[in-house]
Amino acid sequence: MSQLLSFQKSLWKEEGIINSEKASEDDISIFNNNNDVLMPYELSSYFKEINGTSGDYDNKFFCFYSINNFKNIEDKFKEWDDETSFKKLSLYMANSKKYYVFADYQCHLIAYAVLIDKNQPDKNPVIAICGDTYKEISPTFMEFLKMYINDDEKIYLN
Repeated sequence: MSQLLSFQKSLWKEEGIINSEKASEDDISIFNNNNDVLMPYELSSYFKEINGTSGDYDNKFFCFYSINNFKNIEDKFKEWDDETSFKKLSLYMANSKKYYVFADYQCHLIAYAVLIDKNQPDKNPVIAICGDTYKEISPTFMEFLKMYINDDEKIYLN
């Protein structure tokens, strides 16, 4: 396990929100097959070692999803009953099916998604989504995790 994942795991364990159910290699394979993607190594390591915050919010009011709730933008927000800006985003964002939502801040005030594109396996930027706007905030998931740990203001779209 990387030092970064180990540190993150200890933080969430301290808060009592660590997910006791880790993703297995089979879970990763099923996700890849169902979505016709190849999950980046760093992301699959995260799911196998930590797998989110059990649906709970941390002390900074972030919730990180397990692999079972890791969905692309279109699928994540199509279930919403109202015509929210999040839901509308998938209508005009050309690659919304390639961005997978892995966390949210303050009950979906901001959602975070990572690009998974089998045609560009080494490109996995993270975007922050607020309503119907989005902005790339990190070149990789692990860089986002560092920003989250350090409480970097960029993750709040400042």
